[in-house]
Amino acid sequence: MLSNMKIGIRMTGGFAAVLLLMIALALVGINGMSGIQRSLDEIVKVNVYKTKLVNQMSESVHIVVRVTRTMILLKDPAAVASEYKKIEAARQKYNEAFDALEKTAASEKGKAIRAKIRTLGGEARELTNEVIELDKAGKDDEAVKLLLEEAGPSAQKWQDALHENLTLQEENTTNDYEAAQKDFASANTLMLTLAACAVALGTLIAWILTRGITRPL
Repeated sequence: MLSNMKIGIRMTGGFAAVLLLMIALALVGINGMSGIQRSLDEIVKVNVYKTKLVNQMSESVHIVVRVTRTMILLKDPAAVASEYKKIEAARQKYNEAFDALEKTAASEKGKAIRAKIRTLGGEARELTNEVIELDKAGKDDEAVKLLLEEAGPSAQKWQDALHENLTLQEENTTNDYEAAQKDFASANTLMLTLAACAVALGTLIAWILTRGITRPL
């Protein structure tokens, strides 16, 4: 059948077959790179961003607890007022970070952790406010007792929930990294296979065309 075809048609068909394989090779490469890019975007633009927000929230909680302890030790009203401004500033930063976190997508597990953070945060803040009010009223002993027995442990539970969220982000980052590795390995294997097929087919076509031209001569 091939012997009845014109040389031009044979060459066109052969080059077309090789070209199709090269196009397939390019498409596989593009698709593989897209999968890797998606995983990297998830790591950098989502997981790292969420981690930054949660770390900011955790630091704000730590500042409030530390400053509250300092306020109890102070006797000068002006110094106490100055420290309280630090608490307000830390809470403002926490609220901004948490609002930003709430705007990001989350799994069911992530949503559950966020709900826990919201609940524990509200409880800890109420207790801290009570400690501050007792201190302002000059009831230092009661303020210390409430801080050590309730407000402090409540803040620690809050921090534990934040740490749980950080752990989740670390797991997500690990999963996305593994997905990127799988996409790379899959794309690399397909590209090498198609490249080998293209070389083999090109060699075969070149041999057939050469043989078809030289034999009649």
